[in-house]
Amino acid sequence: MTRWELNRERKRRALVEAGLAQMLVQPIAMLRSVLNASSLGAAADIPKDTAYRLFREGGRSSADPIVTAVAQAAAEPGWAGFDDSLAGMAGVFDELMRREVAFDEAIVEAMVANIASQFRSPGGPVGWIFQAAAMTASPAWQGEQLLDDDDRAVAGELLAARGAFYRRMTDDLAPMLAASLSLLGRRPGRGLDVRRLVSLLHAFIDGAVLRLYVEPDAFSTRLVGEAMLALVLAFSEDGSCNDPRCPSDETHRKVYDRILAVAGRSWATADERDVPATARQAAVDAADAAALFPSTADLADSVLWTRVLGGGSLVAADPEPGEVADHRPDRSGPERSATDGADAERSLRGSSGELAMLFALLRRLREAVAALPGAADVVRRQLPVVGPGVCHELRRQAAEVLNRHCPGVDAAATAAELVDAAFAGAAGWPAAATLMRVLQRSAT
Repeated sequence: MTRWELNRERKRRALVEAGLAQMLVQPIAMLRSVLNASSLGAAADIPKDTAYRLFREGGRSSADPIVTAVAQAAAEPGWAGFDDSLAGMAGVFDELMRREVAFDEAIVEAMVANIASQFRSPGGPVGWIFQAAAMTASPAWQGEQLLDDDDRAVAGELLAARGAFYRRMTDDLAPMLAASLSLLGRRPGRGLDVRRLVSLLHAFIDGAVLRLYVEPDAFSTRLVGEAMLALVLAFSEDGSCNDPRCPSDETHRKVYDRILAVAGRSWATADERDVPATARQAAVDAADAAALFPSTADLADSVLWTRVLGGGSLVAADPEPGEVADHRPDRSGPERSATDGADAERSLRGSSGELAMLFALLRRLREAVAALPGAADVVRRQLPVVGPGVCHELRRQAAEVLNRHCPGVDAAATAAELVDAAFAGAAGWPAAATLMRVLQRSAT
Protein backbone atom coordinates (compact mmCIF):
# COMPACT_ATOMS: atom_id res chain seq x y z
CA MET A 1 0.00 0.00 0.00
CA THR A 2 1.43 3.38 -0.97
CA ARG A 3 1.89 6.28 1.43
CA TRP A 4 -0.98 8.10 -0.25
CA GLU A 5 -3.25 5.05 0.22
CA LEU A 6 -2.18 4.67 3.87
CA ASN A 7 -2.95 8.31 4.54
CA ARG A 8 -6.32 7.99 2.81
CA GLU A 9 -7.20 4.90 4.83
CA ARG A 10 -6.15 6.61 8.07
CA LYS A 11 -8.45 9.55 7.36
CA ARG A 12 -11.33 7.26 6.41
CA ARG A 13 -10.90 5.40 9.70
CA ALA A 14 -10.81 8.68 11.64
CA LEU A 15 -14.09 9.69 10.05
CA VAL A 16 -15.65 6.32 10.85
CA GLU A 17 -14.55 6.54 14.49
CA ALA A 18 -15.97 10.06 14.69
CA GLY A 19 -19.23 8.65 13.36
CA LEU A 20 -19.27 5.95 16.03
CA ALA A 21 -18.70 8.58 18.71
CA GLN A 22 -21.54 10.72 17.33
CA MET A 23 -23.89 7.75 17.49
CA LEU A 24 -23.36 7.74 21.25
CA VAL A 25 -23.31 11.52 21.69
CA GLN A 26 -26.10 12.58 19.30
CA PRO A 27 -28.83 9.87 19.13
CA ILE A 28 -31.53 12.27 20.32
CA ALA A 29 -30.32 14.94 17.89
CA MET A 30 -30.75 12.39 15.10
CA LEU A 31 -34.39 11.99 16.08
CA ARG A 32 -34.85 15.76 16.20
CA SER A 33 -33.44 16.06 12.68
CA VAL A 34 -36.34 13.98 11.35
CA LEU A 35 -39.10 14.58 13.91
CA ASN A 36 -39.48 18.36 13.83
CA ALA A 37 -42.19 20.86 13.00
CA SER A 38 -40.73 21.70 9.59
CA SER A 39 -40.41 18.16 8.23
CA LEU A 40 -43.59 16.79 9.80
CA GLY A 41 -45.56 19.86 8.79
CA ALA A 42 -44.54 19.28 5.18
CA ALA A 43 -45.41 15.58 5.42
CA ALA A 44 -48.82 16.28 6.99
CA ASP A 45 -49.56 19.31 4.80
CA ILE A 46 -49.77 21.59 7.84
CA PRO A 47 -48.07 25.01 7.79
CA LYS A 48 -44.76 25.03 9.61
CA ASP A 49 -45.78 27.89 11.92
CA THR A 50 -48.91 26.01 12.93
CA ALA A 51 -46.92 22.88 13.62
CA TYR A 52 -44.53 24.86 15.82
CA ARG A 53 -47.40 26.33 17.84
CA LEU A 54 -49.12 22.98 18.32
CA PHE A 55 -46.10 21.51 20.10
CA ARG A 56 -44.65 24.53 21.90
CA GLU A 57 -44.74 23.85 25.64
CA GLY A 58 -43.90 26.69 28.01
CA GLY A 59 -40.34 27.78 27.40
CA ARG A 60 -39.44 24.63 25.49
CA SER A 61 -39.07 24.60 21.74
CA SER A 62 -41.35 22.36 19.74
CA ALA A 63 -38.61 19.86 18.88
CA ASP A 64 -38.53 17.77 22.05
CA PRO A 65 -42.33 17.61 22.57
CA ILE A 66 -42.67 16.34 19.00
CA VAL A 67 -40.11 13.58 19.58
CA THR A 68 -41.78 12.44 22.80
CA ALA A 69 -45.29 12.67 21.31
CA VAL A 70 -44.30 10.44 18.40
CA ALA A 71 -42.64 7.98 20.80
CA GLN A 72 -45.79 7.84 22.92
CA ALA A 73 -47.95 7.28 19.83
CA ALA A 74 -45.62 4.47 18.73
CA ALA A 75 -46.38 2.78 22.07
CA GLU A 76 -50.14 2.68 21.50
CA PRO A 77 -51.06 -1.04 21.23
CA GLY A 78 -53.35 -0.52 18.25
CA TRP A 79 -50.86 1.36 16.09
CA ALA A 80 -47.89 -0.74 17.18
CA GLY A 81 -49.58 -3.95 16.03
CA PHE A 82 -49.87 -5.60 19.44
CA ASP A 83 -53.68 -5.79 19.31
CA ASP A 84 -53.60 -7.50 15.91
CA SER A 85 -50.90 -9.86 17.13
CA LEU A 86 -52.93 -10.82 20.19
CA ALA A 87 -56.08 -11.36 18.14
CA GLY A 88 -54.22 -13.48 15.57
CA MET A 89 -52.60 -15.60 18.25
CA ALA A 90 -55.98 -16.14 19.92
CA GLY A 91 -57.58 -17.11 16.61
CA VAL A 92 -54.97 -19.78 15.91
CA PHE A 93 -55.20 -21.14 19.45
CA ASP A 94 -59.01 -21.27 19.41
CA GLU A 95 -59.08 -23.11 16.09
CA LEU A 96 -56.64 -25.72 17.40
CA MET A 97 -58.67 -26.13 20.60
CA ARG A 98 -61.77 -26.89 18.56
CA ARG A 99 -59.82 -29.45 16.54
CA GLU A 100 -58.84 -31.12 19.85
CA VAL A 101 -55.12 -30.53 19.25
CA ALA A 102 -52.96 -31.19 22.32
CA PHE A 103 -52.56 -28.20 24.61
CA ASP A 104 -48.78 -27.98 24.34
CA GLU A 105 -48.88 -28.11 20.52
CA ALA A 106 -51.60 -25.45 20.40
CA ILE A 107 -49.55 -23.18 22.66
CA VAL A 108 -46.50 -23.57 20.39
CA GLU A 109 -48.53 -22.78 17.26
CA ALA A 110 -50.07 -19.72 18.93
CA MET A 111 -46.59 -18.51 19.80
CA VAL A 112 -45.45 -19.09 16.21
CA ALA A 113 -48.38 -16.95 15.02
CA ASN A 114 -47.33 -14.24 17.46
CA ILE A 115 -43.73 -14.31 16.22
CA ALA A 116 -44.82 -14.14 12.58
CA SER A 117 -46.94 -11.07 13.34
CA GLN A 118 -43.87 -9.23 14.62
CA PHE A 119 -42.63 -8.90 11.05
CA ARG A 120 -45.82 -7.05 10.04
CA SER A 121 -46.03 -4.75 13.05
CA PRO A 122 -44.86 -1.14 12.53
CA GLY A 123 -44.27 -0.85 16.25
CA GLY A 124 -41.29 -3.19 16.01
CA PRO A 125 -38.84 -1.15 13.91
CA VAL A 126 -40.14 2.23 15.15
CA GLY A 127 -40.05 1.14 18.77
CA TRP A 128 -36.50 -0.15 18.51
CA ILE A 129 -35.36 3.12 16.93
CA PHE A 130 -36.62 4.98 19.99
CA GLN A 131 -35.19 2.42 22.39
CA ALA A 132 -31.78 2.49 20.71
CA ALA A 133 -31.70 6.30 20.80
CA ALA A 134 -32.49 6.35 24.54
CA MET A 135 -30.48 3.31 25.60
CA THR A 136 -27.48 5.09 27.14
CA ALA A 137 -29.81 7.13 29.39
CA SER A 138 -31.04 3.94 31.06
CA PRO A 139 -29.86 3.17 34.62
CA ALA A 140 -28.78 -0.19 33.20
CA TRP A 141 -26.16 1.49 30.98
CA GLN A 142 -22.69 1.07 32.53
CA GLY A 143 -20.63 2.85 29.88
CA GLU A 144 -19.60 6.48 29.74
CA GLN A 145 -22.51 8.94 29.87
CA LEU A 146 -22.14 11.18 26.82
CA LEU A 147 -25.63 12.66 26.56
CA ASP A 148 -26.09 16.23 27.75
CA ASP A 149 -28.78 17.08 30.30
CA ASP A 150 -31.43 18.06 27.73
CA ASP A 151 -30.92 14.93 25.67
CA ARG A 152 -30.91 12.75 28.77
CA ALA A 153 -34.26 14.25 29.82
CA VAL A 154 -35.79 13.48 26.41
CA ALA A 155 -34.30 9.98 26.46
CA GLY A 156 -35.86 9.43 29.89
CA GLU A 157 -39.28 10.25 28.45
CA LEU A 158 -38.71 7.81 25.59
CA LEU A 159 -37.72 5.04 27.99
CA ALA A 160 -40.79 5.79 30.14
CA ALA A 161 -43.08 5.45 27.10
CA ARG A 162 -41.46 2.18 26.06
CA GLY A 163 -41.57 0.82 29.62
CA ALA A 164 -45.25 1.68 29.95
CA PHE A 165 -45.89 -0.13 26.66
CA TYR A 166 -44.18 -3.29 27.91
CA ARG A 167 -46.14 -3.13 31.15
CA ARG A 168 -49.37 -2.69 29.19
CA MET A 169 -48.55 -5.77 27.12
CA THR A 170 -47.74 -7.67 30.31
CA ASP A 171 -51.13 -6.69 31.73
CA ASP A 172 -52.79 -8.30 28.69
CA LEU A 173 -50.52 -11.33 28.40
CA ALA A 174 -50.23 -12.35 32.06
CA PRO A 175 -53.77 -13.83 32.25
CA MET A 176 -53.14 -15.63 28.95
CA LEU A 177 -49.95 -17.18 30.33
CA ALA A 178 -51.66 -18.07 33.62
CA ALA A 179 -54.33 -19.95 31.66
CA SER A 180 -51.64 -21.61 29.52
CA LEU A 181 -49.86 -22.82 32.66
CA SER A 182 -53.17 -24.21 33.90
CA LEU A 183 -53.63 -26.10 30.64
CA LEU A 184 -50.18 -27.62 31.13
CA GLY A 185 -50.83 -28.47 34.79
CA ARG A 186 -48.04 -26.11 35.84
CA ARG A 187 -47.46 -23.15 38.14
CA PRO A 188 -44.65 -20.56 38.12
CA GLY A 189 -41.43 -21.89 39.61
CA ARG A 190 -40.07 -20.88 43.01
CA GLY A 191 -39.43 -17.16 43.29
CA LEU A 192 -41.37 -16.37 40.11
CA ASP A 193 -44.83 -15.10 39.33
CA VAL A 194 -46.73 -14.98 36.06
CA ARG A 195 -45.82 -11.36 35.29
CA ARG A 196 -42.11 -12.02 35.67
CA LEU A 197 -42.40 -15.08 33.48
CA VAL A 198 -44.14 -12.95 30.82
CA SER A 199 -41.26 -10.46 31.00
CA LEU A 200 -38.75 -13.28 30.52
CA LEU A 201 -40.64 -14.61 27.50
CA HIS A 202 -40.93 -11.11 26.06
CA ALA A 203 -37.18 -10.63 26.33
CA PHE A 204 -36.64 -13.96 24.57
CA ILE A 205 -38.98 -13.17 21.69
CA ASP A 206 -37.51 -9.66 21.30
CA GLY A 207 -34.06 -11.15 20.91
CA ALA A 208 -35.22 -13.85 18.51
CA VAL A 209 -37.07 -11.36 16.30
CA LEU A 210 -34.11 -8.98 16.19
CA ARG A 211 -31.81 -11.83 15.18
CA LEU A 212 -34.21 -12.96 12.44
CA TYR A 213 -34.37 -9.41 11.08
CA VAL A 214 -30.61 -9.41 10.46
CA GLU A 215 -30.26 -13.14 9.69
CA PRO A 216 -33.59 -14.54 8.44
CA ASP A 217 -32.22 -18.07 8.02
CA ALA A 218 -30.75 -18.33 11.53
CA PHE A 219 -33.65 -20.50 12.75
CA SER A 220 -37.33 -21.08 12.04
CA THR A 221 -40.19 -19.39 13.83
CA ARG A 222 -41.38 -22.89 14.75
CA LEU A 223 -38.11 -23.47 16.62
CA VAL A 224 -38.60 -20.18 18.46
CA GLY A 225 -42.11 -21.26 19.49
CA GLU A 226 -40.80 -24.61 20.75
CA ALA A 227 -38.01 -22.83 22.64
CA MET A 228 -40.54 -20.53 24.28
CA LEU A 229 -42.58 -23.52 25.47
CA ALA A 230 -39.38 -25.12 26.77
CA LEU A 231 -38.62 -21.89 28.62
CA VAL A 232 -42.09 -21.92 30.20
CA LEU A 233 -41.60 -25.52 31.31
CA ALA A 234 -38.09 -24.83 32.60
CA PHE A 235 -39.27 -21.97 34.81
CA SER A 236 -42.46 -23.63 36.04
CA GLU A 237 -43.29 -26.77 37.98
CA ASP A 238 -46.12 -29.23 38.43
CA GLY A 239 -48.85 -28.08 40.77
CA SER A 240 -51.10 -25.18 41.64
CA CYS A 241 -50.30 -21.65 42.80
CA ASN A 242 -53.84 -20.57 43.69
CA ASP A 243 -55.71 -23.56 45.10
CA PRO A 244 -57.22 -22.25 48.38
CA ARG A 245 -55.82 -25.30 50.18
CA CYS A 246 -52.26 -24.81 48.90
CA PRO A 247 -50.04 -23.63 51.80
CA SER A 248 -47.72 -20.67 51.32
CA ASP A 249 -44.74 -22.04 53.27
CA GLU A 250 -42.26 -24.29 51.50
CA THR A 251 -42.37 -27.19 53.98
CA HIS A 252 -46.13 -27.68 53.94
CA ARG A 253 -46.29 -27.02 50.21
CA LYS A 254 -44.04 -30.03 49.61
CA VAL A 255 -46.42 -32.14 51.71
CA TYR A 256 -49.37 -30.78 49.75
CA ASP A 257 -47.69 -31.59 46.42
CA ARG A 258 -46.82 -35.12 47.55
CA ILE A 259 -50.36 -35.89 48.68
CA LEU A 260 -51.87 -34.57 45.45
CA ALA A 261 -49.44 -36.57 43.32
CA VAL A 262 -50.48 -39.80 45.06
CA ALA A 263 -54.18 -38.93 45.00
CA GLY A 264 -54.05 -38.08 41.30
CA ARG A 265 -52.43 -41.39 40.42
CA SER A 266 -54.85 -43.30 42.61
CA TRP A 267 -57.99 -41.65 41.27
CA ALA A 268 -56.78 -42.27 37.73
CA THR A 269 -56.93 -46.02 38.37
CA ALA A 270 -59.61 -46.42 41.07
CA ASP A 271 -62.80 -44.66 42.12
CA GLU A 272 -62.34 -44.90 45.88
CA ARG A 273 -59.86 -42.68 47.70
CA ASP A 274 -59.85 -40.89 51.07
CA VAL A 275 -57.47 -38.62 52.95
CA PRO A 276 -56.10 -41.14 55.53
CA ALA A 277 -55.33 -43.77 52.88
CA THR A 278 -53.67 -41.16 50.66
CA ALA A 279 -51.60 -39.89 53.59
CA ARG A 280 -50.34 -43.39 54.34
CA GLN A 281 -49.46 -44.03 50.71
CA ALA A 282 -47.67 -40.65 50.49
CA ALA A 283 -45.80 -41.29 53.77
CA VAL A 284 -47.28 -38.14 55.28
CA ASP A 285 -48.44 -37.69 58.86
CA ALA A 286 -52.21 -38.15 59.03
CA ALA A 287 -52.67 -34.98 61.10
CA ASP A 288 -50.74 -32.90 58.55
CA ALA A 289 -52.84 -34.34 55.73
CA ALA A 290 -56.08 -33.65 57.59
CA ALA A 291 -55.02 -30.05 58.24
CA LEU A 292 -54.49 -29.51 54.52
CA PHE A 293 -57.51 -31.53 53.38
CA PRO A 294 -60.29 -31.59 56.00
CA SER A 295 -62.43 -33.87 53.83
CA THR A 296 -62.19 -36.19 50.86
CA ALA A 297 -64.05 -33.52 48.87
CA ASP A 298 -61.23 -31.07 49.58
CA LEU A 299 -58.68 -33.59 48.34
CA ALA A 300 -60.70 -34.35 45.21
CA ASP A 301 -61.29 -30.66 44.52
CA SER A 302 -57.57 -29.87 44.84
CA VAL A 303 -56.70 -32.70 42.45
CA LEU A 304 -59.08 -31.23 39.86
CA TRP A 305 -58.10 -27.61 40.61
CA THR A 306 -54.44 -28.38 40.01
CA ARG A 307 -55.28 -29.78 36.59
CA VAL A 308 -57.67 -27.01 35.53
CA LEU A 309 -56.81 -23.70 37.24
CA GLY A 310 -53.41 -24.25 38.82
CA GLY A 311 -51.47 -21.68 36.76
CA GLY A 312 -53.38 -18.66 38.03
CA SER A 313 -56.42 -16.61 37.13
CA LEU A 314 -57.63 -15.97 33.59
CA VAL A 315 -59.16 -12.72 34.82
CA ALA A 316 -56.68 -9.86 34.47
CA ALA A 317 -55.88 -7.77 37.49
CA ASP A 318 -56.31 -4.02 37.15
CA PRO A 319 -53.09 -2.26 36.04
CA GLU A 320 -51.13 -0.36 38.63
CA PRO A 321 -52.09 3.34 38.85
CA GLY A 322 -50.16 5.31 36.25
CA GLU A 323 -48.84 2.21 34.53
CA VAL A 324 -51.18 2.59 31.56
CA ALA A 325 -52.36 6.18 31.47
CA ASP A 326 -48.85 7.63 31.30
CA HIS A 327 -48.47 6.73 27.63
CA ARG A 328 -52.03 6.98 26.40
CA PRO A 329 -53.70 9.97 24.74
CA ASP A 330 -55.57 12.56 26.77
CA ARG A 331 -59.24 11.58 26.97
CA SER A 332 -60.53 15.00 27.95
CA GLY A 333 -62.22 17.50 25.68
CA PRO A 334 -64.11 17.13 22.42
CA GLU A 335 -62.06 14.16 21.16
CA ARG A 336 -63.24 11.91 23.97
CA SER A 337 -65.72 9.97 21.86
CA ALA A 338 -63.13 9.14 19.20
CA THR A 339 -60.68 7.86 21.81
CA ASP A 340 -63.37 5.89 23.56
CA GLY A 341 -64.25 4.32 20.22
CA ALA A 342 -60.64 3.22 19.78
CA ASP A 343 -60.70 1.73 23.28
CA ALA A 344 -63.94 -0.09 22.47
CA GLU A 345 -62.33 -1.53 19.33
CA ARG A 346 -59.34 -2.58 21.39
CA SER A 347 -61.66 -4.32 23.88
CA LEU A 348 -63.24 -6.27 21.02
CA ARG A 349 -59.84 -7.37 19.80
CA GLY A 350 -58.81 -8.39 23.32
CA SER A 351 -62.00 -10.41 23.80
CA SER A 352 -60.78 -13.08 21.38
CA GLY A 353 -57.88 -13.97 23.66
CA GLU A 354 -59.83 -14.29 26.91
CA LEU A 355 -62.72 -16.14 25.28
CA ALA A 356 -60.35 -18.57 23.52
CA MET A 357 -58.63 -19.28 26.83
CA LEU A 358 -61.97 -19.72 28.59
CA PHE A 359 -62.96 -22.31 25.99
CA ALA A 360 -59.62 -24.07 26.51
CA LEU A 361 -60.12 -24.16 30.30
CA LEU A 362 -63.58 -25.65 29.83
CA ARG A 363 -62.05 -28.32 27.61
CA ARG A 364 -59.40 -28.89 30.27
CA LEU A 365 -62.14 -29.39 32.86
CA ARG A 366 -63.89 -31.90 30.60
CA GLU A 367 -60.65 -33.85 30.14
CA ALA A 368 -59.89 -33.79 33.89
CA VAL A 369 -63.32 -35.23 34.63
CA ALA A 370 -62.74 -37.98 32.05
CA ALA A 371 -59.30 -38.80 33.46
CA LEU A 372 -60.39 -38.68 37.12
CA PRO A 373 -64.06 -39.69 37.25
CA GLY A 374 -63.81 -40.78 40.89
CA ALA A 375 -62.58 -37.37 41.99
CA ALA A 376 -65.31 -35.69 39.94
CA ASP A 377 -67.98 -37.89 41.56
CA VAL A 378 -66.77 -36.92 45.04
CA VAL A 379 -66.97 -33.22 44.14
CA ARG A 380 -70.47 -33.70 42.75
CA ARG A 381 -71.66 -35.32 45.99
CA GLN A 382 -69.96 -33.05 48.53
CA LEU A 383 -68.74 -29.45 48.68
CA PRO A 384 -65.21 -28.87 49.97
CA VAL A 385 -64.78 -27.49 53.48
CA VAL A 386 -62.06 -25.04 52.40
CA GLY A 387 -62.44 -22.60 49.53
CA PRO A 388 -65.07 -22.10 46.86
CA GLY A 389 -64.31 -25.24 44.84
CA VAL A 390 -62.87 -25.53 41.34
CA CYS A 391 -66.22 -25.31 39.52
CA HIS A 392 -67.31 -22.30 41.56
CA GLU A 393 -64.04 -20.52 40.82
CA LEU A 394 -64.20 -21.33 37.11
CA ARG A 395 -67.78 -20.03 37.04
CA ARG A 396 -66.59 -16.80 38.69
CA GLN A 397 -63.80 -16.27 36.17
CA ALA A 398 -66.05 -17.19 33.25
CA ALA A 399 -68.72 -14.74 34.44
CA GLU A 400 -66.19 -11.92 34.62
CA VAL A 401 -64.92 -12.66 31.11
CA LEU A 402 -68.46 -12.83 29.72
CA ASN A 403 -69.50 -9.68 31.55
CA ARG A 404 -66.55 -7.87 30.00
CA HIS A 405 -66.91 -9.06 26.42
CA CYS A 406 -70.50 -10.23 25.88
CA PRO A 407 -72.88 -7.39 26.71
CA GLY A 408 -76.52 -8.34 26.98
CA VAL A 409 -75.71 -11.85 28.23
CA ASP A 410 -76.63 -12.98 31.74
CA ALA A 411 -73.00 -13.57 32.62
CA ALA A 412 -73.50 -15.51 35.86
CA ALA A 413 -76.16 -17.83 34.48
CA THR A 414 -74.29 -18.43 31.22
CA ALA A 415 -71.03 -19.10 33.06
CA ALA A 416 -72.77 -21.65 35.26
CA GLU A 417 -74.28 -23.31 32.18
CA LEU A 418 -70.88 -23.55 30.49
CA VAL A 419 -69.05 -24.96 33.52
CA ASP A 420 -71.80 -27.41 34.41
CA ALA A 421 -71.88 -28.71 30.83
CA ALA A 422 -68.09 -29.17 30.77
CA PHE A 423 -68.17 -30.83 34.20
CA ALA A 424 -70.72 -33.32 32.83
CA GLY A 425 -67.89 -34.64 30.62
CA ALA A 426 -68.46 -36.01 27.13
CA ALA A 427 -72.23 -35.89 27.51
CA GLY A 428 -72.33 -32.17 28.20
CA TRP A 429 -69.45 -31.06 26.00
CA PRO A 430 -71.34 -30.49 22.70
CA ALA A 431 -73.64 -28.00 24.47
CA ALA A 432 -70.68 -26.18 26.05
CA ALA A 433 -68.78 -25.99 22.75
CA THR A 434 -71.81 -24.72 20.83
CA LEU A 435 -72.63 -22.08 23.43
CA MET A 436 -69.02 -20.86 23.48
CA ARG A 437 -69.04 -20.51 19.70
CA VAL A 438 -72.19 -18.37 19.88
CA LEU A 439 -70.63 -16.19 22.58
CA GLN A 440 -67.39 -15.75 20.64
CA ARG A 441 -69.25 -14.71 17.52
CA SER A 442 -71.37 -12.22 19.44
CA ALA A 443 -68.26 -10.67 20.97
CA THR A 444 -66.41 -10.18 17.68
